[in-house]
Amino acid sequence: MSAAELTAGEGYDESNAMKADPHAIDVYLAVGSVMDMAFGAVGATITRVELTQYNVAGPFYPMAQHEQYFLEWYLHRAAVKVAGVFPSTFWESLVLQASSREPAILHVILALSAAHKQGMQDPLSSDVGNFTVDEQQKFMFQHYIKAIRYLQPFLSTQTLESMHVALIFCLVSLCLEVTRGQYATCQVHLQSGMKLLKEIADHSQAGDRDIIVPGPVYEFLNDDLIGAIFRLNIYSALFGHHFEQRYFVLCGVASEHLPETFSSLKQARKHLDGLLGDIHFLSEQYYLRESQSSSKPLSELSCHQERIQAALVAWLRTYKASRTHSEAVPESRDALADQLLRVYHTMATIMASSAMPSAGELTFDQHTEAFNSMIVQILDILKCASAITASHLVSGYCTQRFSFTADMGIILPLYYTAIKCRVPRIRRQAVELLRFHTHKEGLLDGQLAARIAEEVITAEGGSFFQHMLFADSLPVDSIPSIEDLAVPVLPETNRLCRVQVVLPSERADKVVIFLTRRMEEGWYETIQREC
Repeated sequence: MSAAELTAGEGYDESNAMKADPHAIDVYLAVGSVMDMAFGAVGATITRVELTQYNVAGPFYPMAQHEQYFLEWYLHRAAVKVAGVFPSTFWESLVLQASSREPAILHVILALSAAHKQGMQDPLSSDVGNFTVDEQQKFMFQHYIKAIRYLQPFLSTQTLESMHVALIFCLVSLCLEVTRGQYATCQVHLQSGMKLLKEIADHSQAGDRDIIVPGPVYEFLNDDLIGAIFRLNIYSALFGHHFEQRYFVLCGVASEHLPETFSSLKQARKHLDGLLGDIHFLSEQYYLRESQSSSKPLSELSCHQERIQAALVAWLRTYKASRTHSEAVPESRDALADQLLRVYHTMATIMASSAMPSAGELTFDQHTEAFNSMIVQILDILKCASAITASHLVSGYCTQRFSFTADMGIILPLYYTAIKCRVPRIRRQAVELLRFHTHKEGLLDGQLAARIAEEVITAEGGSFFQHMLFADSLPVDSIPSIEDLAVPVLPETNRLCRVQVVLPSERADKVVIFLTRRMEEGWYETIQREC
């Protein structure tokens, strides 16, 4: 089925479309193709309109009973899980406000709710409440295609309001595709959102092709909306996702003077996310220099690294001062947010220290205690989360087979530990934790991450640790002992310095990964694997 057929005008029957091709939406790659055509280059004039406050009284047309059901599902189920542990004005209010006015947003929210509900059900069950599995999937596709059709008029204009609606659509659609396991389409949505944000920034002040510097130009956008898109981009880049066009988000926080205390956990996260963006940019610049693709002076990169490391020390000092008199209630969302921020700070500290590894990958051996600390902290997070999960299981908010958040979680630090810590006991536990928790965080999937990490470990280790005896099974909640950490040093020539991931179109497909190691002569060797 062609894109033209999918977006035909009056008389188009979505039900016939689904009978003809239930995967039509994947062929269309809706937002990517449409937004590239409409916003390929934001013109010289962007009409600045006064954004009308969205009416929250109700949707723009009378809703059928089944539509009301899925809107309620979003309100009380999906929004709670997708937002994660940090408060979000985007998921908690802006999306609903927009859906009361814009058909494109309402229909994509209904589609997301149907996909989210389907993901929570027993896959062997043929009935999901008042809907069969087939009826629920048909509902999801119908409303997704309706949303795309309603979106198109916004893409033919260059007003700030039309861009706002397009970005909301991008983020919600990305989450919808994650729940469906359509990872290639997820990347299209993320790339489209980043491209539009880049073009908005360039309209104000032209800059480097791949660098975005957030600033006043985004003041017409919801802060949590652009923050979520930037965050998904940074986390995906740190994971190693391969993008045709990469974007670096440089907030300049490494040079900022921090307040004595953070006003909220969200403010602390925003500063830490900015530092992670700086770290990723530094690592890429160093890799380009080492592979002779860049001539940037090493002294300039070293100064940048020192600023980042100093900023991380300052962040932790400010964060500790902020939490002295505001301890979170145990087993609460704030408690989880607090623990996650500490894990990400530990990971960021390792990343910053090893961004310019003079000793190659052997540099990471200096951080064994920090890697072990991350495992311990994540085990604490899982214990804290278990009580919340139990209450959600009872109430029906989630099931043990499906969980998704568009925010930070434990997958990235576990994956980073699995590929960068060369202590077998710690690596194995990180992989087991990834495999054990079948959840998704942004574009990151715990099961996929475990598969990739195992391939990396096999490619690095070979038979090097073959003489060591390991238990056949490893309790996921066990703590490594001192003896577990005393292992031979894996040679530098065995180690991979770079792992790039090409996401599959669907979760069941093979993942293509590119593994790069630095050879003794100084050149880089890259091999391709599938897992």
